[in-house]
Amino acid sequence: MKVRPKLFLIIFAITLAALLVLNALSYWQNTRDAEARLRDDLRREADQIARQITFTLIDREASLKVLAQTAALRVYLQSHPPKALIKEGAVAGKPLTDGPETDPVVALPAELGGIMTAFLIESREHYGSLACLNQAGEPLFHAVMNTSGSQVDERPSVNLITQNLPPGNSIGGNTHFIGARDGIPLRDLINHESFGPTLRYTVPVLGSEAGAVVGALVVDLKLSPLFKQLAGHQMGAPGATKTGSPASRVVIVLHQAGRIYYHSNETLSYQSVRDALPGFQPVAQAMRAEGAGTMFYETADRDRWLASYRSLGQMDLSLAVAANYQQELQPAKRSLMGGLLLSLPLAIAAALALTLIAQRRSGSLARLAQGAAAIARGELDQKLMVSSAENQPLADSMNALTMRLREQLARETESRQFDSFMRLSAMLTHDLKNAISSLSLLVTNMERQFDNAEFRADAMSSLKEATEKLQRLVTKLSEPVITMSGEHPRPRPTNLVPIIRRVLASVATSAPQSPDTEIDLPEELMALVDAERIEKVIENLVINALEAMGPGKGALKIAGAPTGQGRVSFSISDTGPGITRDFQERRLFHPFATTKQGGVGLGLYTCREVIRAHGGSIEVDSEPGVGTTFRVVLPSGKTGAQ
Repeated sequence: MKVRPKLFLIIFAITLAALLVLNALSYWQNTRDAEARLRDDLRREADQIARQITFTLIDREASLKVLAQTAALRVYLQSHPPKALIKEGAVAGKPLTDGPETDPVVALPAELGGIMTAFLIESREHYGSLACLNQAGEPLFHAVMNTSGSQVDERPSVNLITQNLPPGNSIGGNTHFIGARDGIPLRDLINHESFGPTLRYTVPVLGSEAGAVVGALVVDLKLSPLFKQLAGHQMGAPGATKTGSPASRVVIVLHQAGRIYYHSNETLSYQSVRDALPGFQPVAQAMRAEGAGTMFYETADRDRWLASYRSLGQMDLSLAVAANYQQELQPAKRSLMGGLLLSLPLAIAAALALTLIAQRRSGSLARLAQGAAAIARGELDQKLMVSSAENQPLADSMNALTMRLREQLARETESRQFDSFMRLSAMLTHDLKNAISSLSLLVTNMERQFDNAEFRADAMSSLKEATEKLQRLVTKLSEPVITMSGEHPRPRPTNLVPIIRRVLASVATSAPQSPDTEIDLPEELMALVDAERIEKVIENLVINALEAMGPGKGALKIAGAPTGQGRVSFSISDTGPGITRDFQERRLFHPFATTKQGGVGLGLYTCREVIRAHGGSIEVDSEPGVGTTFRVVLPSGKTGAQ
């Protein structure tokens, strides 16, 4: 089968566009998922590193408190009282002034020296030096790691200095320890010349008496090894990454002053953010201003990174864990490229297959369309034949439908005449019922008021009108074709007021128990109508109102007035039981729908059709238990009002 190029290109374009849109939506969703996942990972990693730093510092402080409570250290401090409490000019909370330039040689007890040496050797990666101060803040000894050895396998050693000690402002220490009573270490963040960022602990040494402070230990904790160890433990071994790239994660510790205290790239440590990482400055500002958050930034290589940051507590330090956002999107980009590469061959294959299928079915559909057009023209003897198995059920269905149409038309021809007769009979029966109802009311009143001469005159007039109506019904029954054809005299300007009063005189006043009737009509209410047909509408509405109120005492109100815009209206209200909202919406004005016992259900339907034929409308306003009002609007019969 020859492929139609135009059809193929259309299907190919639609298929390719759909595949491209699907790839774009998939890439957009993948990037959103990757970003959300990355934000959660970075936030979790930053929280874990911050917690580990906090727990490690708590552990270090606990070990320093244990060291400060060593009995040998307490005895040593008690045996070396201060020469003076605090030198003149010392200020509490600041580094102490220099100690004596010359001190006598003080032999450090072997037990105490061994404890201090063992402590520094065991924790040499974290602690840089250790010093002891007496109660006045004067240095007694200073212990530092020996770094002068040249042998690689030489065992580490500690220099214990007890004379010619460095100045007090070099050893440091927080003088608040003098007033301490609980032994809690005091922390000061400094920038040590040899160790870099350092956390200097001043640990009070408590004497034998409760709450008495006899001195303090000053220990320098190196932060860079601590940050490197904890960051490397959390992020993996050096060089290991989560996305296959050595630079996919970095850890940054930033001081409140804008100085980098730690960076995964050691060449950037101990520098200001402005000089080392200018693109990181917005994140650094947010780290100084906020407690925690996530933010994008760009590196000097125009790479986009995502950083999650949080505060480290009371050390004026903040921690950030950043990831290369572009590298994190590589899986989504590879998926997009793969989808784009597959889109072209898939679109070609799908377009070719769909074109062949469409061409094969289009032939059968064309024949089906021709047969359907013939059936629409009335050629019901058509029998549709197709060669496609897919379209055969449709052809069979249309053939079955054609056969049923032929049978239905035959039945319709037979029943149409009978339906016409039944419809005519129903309409005439309704008119006859109204006429009989009027005569029945007249006969009932005649038995009671026959001696009234005025009543007999009105009764004779009513009988004459009823006789004329019955004669007209007989005429309609004898000429059914004219009756059903809808041919009526042309509407003429007619005053509705006399018609309404005549109907009331013949119907309402003839009721067994006349209701309270209120009439609010102008002297003239001109409408463009057929007087005979409108009179039947009014009669039907009045009879319905009387029958709705029943034999009990009720109130009937007739009102009418011009409505403007070339229209006039009249309304008929009763105080009967009313009509439910459901019946108004679903059945009112429908043929053979009635709420009356023995009713035919054509009265309101006929009224609506007559009013519509005159270009008017009929509305109902009813509430159960209150009453019903029918309002009829008709074209005005005054000259120039149309």
